[in-house]
Amino acid sequence: MRKIVATYFYEDTEEKGATYGNIFLDLAERNKIYWQTIYSFYFSLIVNNSEIDYLFFTNKEEFPFKKKLKSMGVEVISNIELTHRNKSKWATVKFFFDVVSYVSKSKRISNDDLVLLLDTDVICLNSLDSIFNVMTKNKGPYILKLTNISETESFHSKPLHKLESIYFQHFRNLIKIKEFIGGEFFGFKKGDIKLYLEEFESLSSNPELSTEEQILTMSHSFNNFNNINENINAIYRVWTSIRHVDIPKSWRNYNFLHLPSEKSIGISRIYKNIASKNPEEINKQDFMRLFNQCIPLNNRLLLFFRNFFSKFK
Repeated sequence: MRKIVATYFYEDTEEKGATYGNIFLDLAERNKIYWQTIYSFYFSLIVNNSEIDYLFFTNKEEFPFKKKLKSMGVEVISNIELTHRNKSKWATVKFFFDVVSYVSKSKRISNDDLVLLLDTDVICLNSLDSIFNVMTKNKGPYILKLTNISETESFHSKPLHKLESIYFQHFRNLIKIKEFIGGEFFGFKKGDIKLYLEEFESLSSNPELSTEEQILTMSHSFNNFNNINENINAIYRVWTSIRHVDIPKSWRNYNFLHLPSEKSIGISRIYKNIASKNPEEINKQDFMRLFNQCIPLNNRLLLFFRNFFSKFK
């Protein structure tokens, strides 16, 4: 049984009307920011872990940092196609399911291997032993439950009753959506994921569904996936924008922090400090100090002023 951690990125080569939250830049600069998050993602993992295999999935054959990532032990899997592209907003997010499908069919990955699939704007702060230990206990995927919800809410601009109706149209099964599922964490044993592939493919092909989080939420409502945060502090979605701050008191104890507000500020600063280094040159304590300097979660006032003044650069 191997322990595998991966992220993925579909790079657009031309502007096709897509918009992405938290990065308000032109296409070239936006792609540059994403490549920096990818490098920082793997760097943080390697600093804090050993005996883990790293995979990276992309549509690009050549890209920034490819040689450096491979020298760090990251296996690059290129030329993955995007099967279901959205017309505008969140244009490429269903690439997630193309990656899951690839893993399920890959002969390089055995049925007993455990796979963690995460967003690029995630930083690892601690060893992943606790996550992999939990994943050996139950069958089925492990996901991140975001929140309890009311019947009147919508999810990514789609009313919940509409999502429930779409699921019924596809499978003739009734669901009641009571929880939102995040797309930043998806853990599974390869041999178990085949049970859900037809469902994922069917829902991904529906143009009314725009995000992987909608699809995971609908699937969870019927299949009842495992919550990775049930008994451990695996991952937390941290918000650090001027308008919205959500930082857990115990943030240092989480295995992963998802940092969607920090792509172009904090993670970019981390990247600039590690770009010329190898993971072996930095220990866990040094990396945590660097993280605190670039993303001062323990000082909200400093975080506010950093965000305020970064708007004028």
